[in-house]
Amino acid sequence: LDGSQYGDGRPLSALCSDGDGLVATASWSGAIKLWDANDNLRLCGFKPLAHEDRIMGIAMRPSSSSNNNNNNTNYGGNKMLATSSIDLTAKLWKLTPNNDSNDSNDNNDS
Repeated sequence: LDGSQYGDGRPLSALCSDGDGLVATASWSGAIKLWDANDNLRLCGFKPLAHEDRIMGIAMRPSSSSNNNNNNTNYGGNKMLATSSIDLTAKLWKLTPNNDSNDSNDNNDS
């Protein structure tokens, strides 16, 4: 391994990747973190209380550059993240660029 990061204060419960180097982790604390695997696993996004309880599932729609078809399924170029929690909720998130890694770079669309 080139490197690793401490993911969260509570156990990590799920992770996924977009295929282009963006990795999302979810934890028992209800937090989502985004990591740039192309930049030594630099933290590039953080949503501390995405859910009220443990996140048990996370999935990311592959980016348009990973999508080999041209049928306009890019939804305006926004990457999407889906999470599910033991709090009985599932949420969809639009991932938008943000230059400050201390702030969330997602907008809740649930």
